[in-house]
Amino acid sequence: MIKLVSNYTNGELDIDRKIKTDITLETPIFLSLFGGNKEADTKSARNPAGVDNLDWFGNVFQQSKGKSLFNSSFERKTMELSLTSGNIKEFERSIIEDLNWMIIQGIADEIKSSVSITGRDTLSITIEIIKNKKTINKYNYLYEVTQ
Repeated sequence: MIKLVSNYTNGELDIDRKIKTDITLETPIFLSLFGGNKEADTKSARNPAGVDNLDWFGNVFQQSKGKSLFNSSFERKTMELSLTSGNIKEFERSIIEDLNWMIIQGIADEIKSSVSITGRDTLSITIEIIKNKKTINKYNYLYEVTQ
């Protein structure tokens, strides 16, 4: 897997560094949250509601292996809901939903997310991955919502 590194603004990638491989969870988490399937309309194995043309390319592999499908519900929620304190819990729930595949695959026992509003269009995101009642890693992202 190639390591994708956020430059902490709007999910863009920093290409000033050399490409290197990565065996951590940083890249899969990044793709799960900001991977581009914000329509989140992949519902089941094949063409559940005539939406194949909107499916995210990464789900082709997932479907062939019988694994969980990726849907960027977090990105969709940030497009649908205003950035207010009343919507923070919904953003946190959508992050956990997008990362639930890690629980299904046995990588984590629990996922915690914390979201705070840091600017007019900016969210600070902290994700905690828990396995065997211990935090195995924490990831932080700064996300600028574009409409």
